This record gives sequence, structure tokens and C-alpha cells, in this order.
Amino acid sequence: WFPPNLESLYDSNINNPHSKLTDCSTLKTVSNLYINGGDFSDMFNGCSSLSTLNVSMGTNITSLARFLKGCSKITFLPLNEIGNNCKNIEEMFRGTRITSIDGLVFGTGITNAANWAPTTLKEINR
Repeated sequence: WFPPNLESLYDSNINNPHSKLTDCSTLKTVSNLYINGGDFSDMFNGCSSLSTLNVSMGTNITSLARFLKGCSKITFLPLNEIGNNCKNIEEMFRGTRITSIDGLVFGTGITNAANWAPTTLKEINR
């Protein structure tokens, strides 16, 4: 659930994976968001107006599948690490316009990474 016409979310913690912003088409900005505690699949899936995102994650995230799927206005990497407990990143960045994942650290627990990369990806530096 989210309020109608929600455009921005600032300085927030979400520790409940049932608090997702899936298909919130009016959402444009998320700044200083901390998430932790389970399956965050589809967190921003379908947020087609989202262009600014700054998120940090705790160590207890188990899935980020379709996390930003369809967020076509995202052009930069909004996070720097996927923790070791995260097992699923399927289609995580699908439909974004991210061109580089330079600096992204992948955890050791990933077992499903099907189609995780955006089609616009041009650079992977390790």
C-alpha cells in the first residue's frame, strides 16, 4: 500500500518485505532508504516515473528479484552491494537504463541470476 499520487520518499527504513511500492507510477524520488528483513522482490517493479533512487540494504535480504524491473528512468546504479544472504536477483535491473555496474559487490549466496542485467549495460569493472 502507498498513498495515492506519492511522488517522493525520504529518510525511511523498511524492515517489512510486505511494504513494497510496486506499480507506484507517480513515484519519482526515493532518497536515503534503508531496507532489511526478507524478500524484497518487486520492491519498485513498475515504478515508471522513478528517476532518483538512493538505497542501502541490510544483511538479511533474501531476494531482490525484479527489484527495479520497468524503472526505465533509472540510469545509474542505486546501490553498491548485494549481501551474502540474497539468493535471487532474477531480472533485478531489467528495464532500467543503467549502463555501468562499476563498484557493485555481489554476495556469495546468489543462486538465481537469470536476466539480472539491463540490456543497456556497457561496462562491468571488477
